[in-house]
Amino acid sequence: MPRRHLRMTGAADCSLGAALRALRTELDLPTGFPDRAMAEAEEAVRAPDLSAHEDATDLPFLTVDPPASTDLDQAMHLERRGRGY
Repeated sequence: MPRRHLRMTGAADCSLGAALRALRTELDLPTGFPDRAMAEAEEAVRAPDLSAHEDATDLPFLTVDPPASTDLDQAMHLERRGRGY
């Protein structure tokens, strides 16, 4: 799955940009993160701790997403158990 940073481009006064700025102001949200938080996030991406996760990459999954989708959030694995699934 692709992973990338997104930037909003275009006119600074576009309606989406204006709405997001207004929301950030209304909720008094910060415009950035502390250096320590950014460093921790970078480290988590570089060296994820997967020891608590079970490797299920051998299981066949099916998705109900469109063929060109990169957001496979509608995935499932079906397994027969007794007379059902």
